[in-house]
Amino acid sequence: MTADPARAPARAADPDDAPDGVEPDDDRRAAASILDRETGKVRVLDQRCPDCLFRQAGRKAFGEDRVAEVIAENLEAGALLTCHKTLPYGDHPEIGPAACAGFWARHRSDVLVGRLAQLFLGVARVSLPRKDPAH
Repeated sequence: MTADPARAPARAADPDDAPDGVEPDDDRRAAASILDRETGKVRVLDQRCPDCLFRQAGRKAFGEDRVAEVIAENLEAGALLTCHKTLPYGDHPEIGPAACAGFWARHRSDVLVGRLAQLFLGVARVSLPRKDPAH
């Protein structure tokens, strides 16, 4: 079974192939690199975000079928799951793309890049900004 290229979050090469509202050069849907540009290490969140697919709240919000689909698509593609909060259109694009901590904990050895990170590349742990306790 192969991944459906129409569902891939890559940038459209042809303007006619771009999703509605997304220009071909619009980075909001471009594939995000989780490699640290300075060290070459794989960037991984240091803990699961509050609505992580690997938390009960995330599974409830997205539904078990969608969670299973997202995990299966990433495993089939041999890719780590990038945390939605770190994507260009997420809550914290300023920290840059990073692998989901929940996916890393359960599936890092199931994908080549996870094995390479553990054996050769190394891992750079990334923290999401903490909420201000005054709020």
